[in-house]
Amino acid sequence: MEDYGVARRVRIYLSEADSWHHQPTHRAILDLLRREASAGATVFKGVEGFGAGGQIHTAGLVDLAGALPLVVEWIDTPERVQRRLPRIVEMVPGLITVEDVRVAHAPRRALRDVSARLLVQDVMTPAARVAAVAPDTALPELVALLLRERRNAVPVVDGDRRVVGIITNSDLVRRAGLPLRLELLRALGRPEEPAVARQLAGLQGEGHAAAAIMTPGVVTVGPALPLAEAAQIMLERRLKRLPVVDEERHLLGMVSRFDILQSASDSSARPEDAAASAAGGGGAPRRIGEVMNRRVPTVRPEATLPEVLDAVMATRLHSAVVVDDAGRPLGGIVDTDLMQRVTPAAHPGLVEALMRRVRPTSPAEREAWQQRTGQRAADVMRPREQLLVVAEDADIPEVIARSLAQGIKLVVVVDGQGRVVGMVDRADLLAALATAD
Repeated sequence: MEDYGVARRVRIYLSEADSWHHQPTHRAILDLLRREASAGATVFKGVEGFGAGGQIHTAGLVDLAGALPLVVEWIDTPERVQRRLPRIVEMVPGLITVEDVRVAHAPRRALRDVSARLLVQDVMTPAARVAAVAPDTALPELVALLLRERRNAVPVVDGDRRVVGIITNSDLVRRAGLPLRLELLRALGRPEEPAVARQLAGLQGEGHAAAAIMTPGVVTVGPALPLAEAAQIMLERRLKRLPVVDEERHLLGMVSRFDILQSASDSSARPEDAAASAAGGGGAPRRIGEVMNRRVPTVRPEATLPEVLDAVMATRLHSAVVVDDAGRPLGGIVDTDLMQRVTPAAHPGLVEALMRRVRPTSPAEREAWQQRTGQRAADVMRPREQLLVVAEDADIPEVIARSLAQGIKLVVVVDGQGRVVGMVDRADLLAALATAD
């Protein structure tokens, strides 16, 4: 029997008499969980019980008209429970319990039609949890905030919290002179550490403030926009996230690729989804092999670091797969691995190569760089156990769910003999959802 890992079981204790906005509270909770694509919930009716008031509620003949106790049981991932439980707490006057459970079996998922149920407001990160900066925020302070919050973009808002721009990784590199992308800076350490502080010392821009480098014509969406339309905007504009605003451009939240992919993997298959899957899905992609990138940079374990760097920078994925003689994956390397794992003496040359695509070309330069690092692909790769490796006939929704659960953005695809045939990132998965919709 397959073990699907740890989930959370939430039990919500109610009465038939409880109501929320002129609706029975248990029905309001079910509607909320269904609308937000939770995995599932069940309402149980009790035959007898009492609560804090001490009054017995029973289904006996004498008390047929009395309000009976109810329990709503909801099982979901820890992340989704953490995100949605605060809204339920507001609705419930009674007891709520949460406990960890192990899932031994779960229904197969189908690719969801996100537009049928979900709006941007259903999955966005609310403004209270969005890091934002003012136009006069100093650039070193801004970058330190992004490093601490582990984010790659931040909206810029005025004194009334109206969105006036956004600052992304590319803005910091192109306009502020940041020598490394944020992911690479994080690999060097915390914002206050000397190695990071040296990189931040050269930040430029008029007034050294956020307004000097932000993208002013930021694309925004409203909270009531269907989620599938937001996904289409991201694909067409090649964006990873969108600020959510009201009619006067006040910041309400942020919606990202991750949010959309999460919504696609949040719910078990509906009957109509299963039927469509069995019928072939009307031409929409169902298997990961249909959306994967077939151009996969690969290196052998003995490849030198200059060769590894060439492979990592060869595609937009900024990644390479280490393979054996038969082409089977042994591990993976991304640009942050190079920053984290090479010796400190190699950092200056590697920084220049990663950001300016300058590589040692002559035999003497390549040999000198290799002598400074003393490492090869096998030394810097992530082992196969830390990769997400899937078969090319794997279901797209299952791959999405595993990618999000494990926090792995890149997926390695193999054929029936275990040989690498493709790679997939979140942009590919998002495109698959839009095609299915």
